Amino acid sequence: MSRASHHFNAQSAQVIVKAWSNDRFSHHGDIWNFDDVALYPHPVQRPRPPIWVAGSSVEGLGWAGRNGFNAMTVAHPFPPERYGPGVEAWKQALRDTERDPVDHCCKLHVRVWVDENGEKAREVAEAAIQRYDTISDVALERSAPRSWDWDGMLATGRNCYGNPD
Repeated sequence: MSRASHHFNAQSAQVIVKAWSNDRFSHHGDIWNFDDVALYPHPVQRPRPPIWVAGSSVEGLGWAGRNGFNAMTVAHPFPPERYGPGVEAWKQALRDTERDPVDHCCKLHVRVWVDENGEKAREVAEAAIQRYDTISDVALERSAPRSWDWDGMLATGRNCYGNPD
């Protein structure tokens, strides 16, 4: 993530937290300036709805922890050992900001598809994962071609598809 993108995302998060946490708010930053703004309808959760940050990197999940946000990783792109450093950075950042990781959530998103026909389940699931990754690549401006280790992902539980058995 570029420094400009990171700055934009950080300031976006500040604005969202202020909007969700207050009846009225003001914000003055490098990107936006708002004075005495009200958000309608007001969120029901207090002090604000939980915020989830998707990612796997030490930088991204560390940022989520420093801000007291929950974390979500997606299982299929990388082998399980790739996620440990990011999750640990998230936990440490929570502790560094005097937050208890037990009071926050970190979830692993696993793709699941079940069909009476196990081969059809695999076809549907793999096509959906390829579409998801392609959309993510476009959004994140990645151009490197992808290859998927379907058997490895299935064997290690990074994806779960097949028949009901």
